[in-house]
Formats: sequence, structure tokens, C-alpha cells
Amino acid sequence: MKNLGYLLILLCAICLSKSISAQQLPQFSQYMLNPYIINPAIAGCENELQIRSTSKYQWTGITDAPRTFNLSFTNSAFGEKAGYGGLVYTDIAGPTRRIGLQGSGSYISPITESLKFSIALSLGITQYAVDGDKIDVRDIDDPLLADRLSSDFLFDARAGFYLHHEKYFFGFSIPNLTQTDIAPFVDEQPVGVLEPHYNLMAGYNYQINDDFEVQPSVLIKYVEPAPFKIDINVLATYRDQFWIGGGYRINDGIIAQAGANLNNRMMVSYAYDIITSDLSIYSGGVHEFLIGLNISKPEVESVDETSGLD
Repeated sequence: MKNLGYLLILLCAICLSKSISAQQLPQFSQYMLNPYIINPAIAGCENELQIRSTSKYQWTGITDAPRTFNLSFTNSAFGEKAGYGGLVYTDIAGPTRRIGLQGSGSYISPITESLKFSIALSLGITQYAVDGDKIDVRDIDDPLLADRLSSDFLFDARAGFYLHHEKYFFGFSIPNLTQTDIAPFVDEQPVGVLEPHYNLMAGYNYQINDDFEVQPSVLIKYVEPAPFKIDINVLATYRDQFWIGGGYRINDGIIAQAGANLNNRMMVSYAYDIITSDLSIYSGGVHEFLIGLNISKPEVESVDETSGLD
């Protein structure tokens, strides 16, 4: 069919094909403010309910450039011995989209009083879809687009572990564990496969004084057959209220970000990626907005058994 080749190329362009040398999953510049979207083992490491929403607009200036939205939450359970979380997301690029949801559970084990180890598994479902109404074709009777909206629902899983200390952290995660074929077109061959991604994240919290803290971190990503992608970032925080940061994604872009905590509960943050790859000729950059909410659990007051006695 005439349009099959065109659609396959389009899908490859947004990283759905095995042969394309790129990440299949979106990249986030502010991953340190919501590490759960990278590693499910983060859930429960903080003894509070954390809600995060991220909106990402890529490659401004390019028509139908990718847009990514996600909403996540994490919480601790069983006296900080476990955690759970959830994530809903959508990626849109022209006539194609990816929509899904995941839920996860983690087990947290203390190694020392200040060092904890957690391991987690996340399960979910994803819909990959192509909207034929958004494609201008020469042959309007092409059976490939007869249903206008072609989609495929896939089961997916991810796993990870996380080592957490008040001064440092180290984690590893693997999304796309199922390696499921992607076949949105009925009676056609799969256009790709969910390739396992390997993410390694590490960082250090350096307390300069009572007011300032600096957190250098690195995120290393790999998916076959693409080369390694490495994010190197530094985030400086003032009195846990305001922060500015910068980073470099090797062979890709320079990252600048800033944000603030409001009333110790709500947080807002913004990042801008300056593209340094060949794509910079056509694109003005990448915008990423993050909103968060932290809800602390009420402290349980101990009861003095001797109170009221003479």
C-alpha cells in the first residue's frame, strides 16, 4: 500500500521502531524533582504523599513537534517499610500518540539507620495510536486508514532498585521489560517493539552551610542500538525554598532550570533546553513545566501512660 511506507517512517521518527537509533521514551530535564518517572523504586522513600505533573513541549518552531504530559503520585506505607505509586501519561507527535497508565509497589529495607535500599515493580498498559484524520493522503480509499484511528494496546512493566542516604543516592531501572511488538495496523506486520531501556541515576547532596545545598547528579540512559545518553546536572537550593540549576546532555543540549517551593507544600519549576545538535537549525528549544504537591502525614503523638496518676 502506498501510505504504509509513509506511516512507518513517521512512526520511526518518534522512536517507535526498533531500528531507529534513538530513545523510545521521552527524556525529562527535571528528573531530580520527580525521579519516580525514571525509577519506580523511588516510591515510599519519602514519608509523605508526593504528586507531580510535568508538561513538556519539544522542538518549538517545528510543526506537530512532540508534546508530553504526565501525572504521578507516590506514598509510603506500613511504617515506611513499603511504598506505592501511580503514573498516567500521554505523548503526542502529529498524528501519532502514546497513552498509558502504570501502578507500582516497592519494598524498602534499612541497611543502616541512615541508609535504605528499595526494590520495585511497576505494571501498566499503553495504547499506541495513529489518527488517520490528521494525515493528508493521496489515496483516500487506502484500506490502511479505513478505520481512521488505528491503535494497539500493550502490556508493559518496569523494575528498579534505589539506594538512598541523606547525603547520596544511586538507582537503576529498566522500563519496557515485556519487549512487546507494536502493531497498530490490523492485519499488518508489527512496526516495532518495546525495547528495554536501562537507566542509571546517581547523585550527592552537599550541604555548603545552613542556607545553601548543592546537588550534582548524573543520569545515564541506554537502549539498543542507540549510543549512551548522559545527563550531567547541578542543582543549587537556597533554604529549601528556591533553586536554580544547569545541565548538559551530551551531544544533545544545554539545560537551565529554576523553581520555588510555596508554603512548603506546593512547588513550581521550569526548565529550558538549548539544543546543540543538528536539530538546532530548525528548532528554538524545549520547554518543560513541573508542578508538585507534598502532603505530609500527621505525626502520631505518644500517650504518656502515667498522665492523670497521682
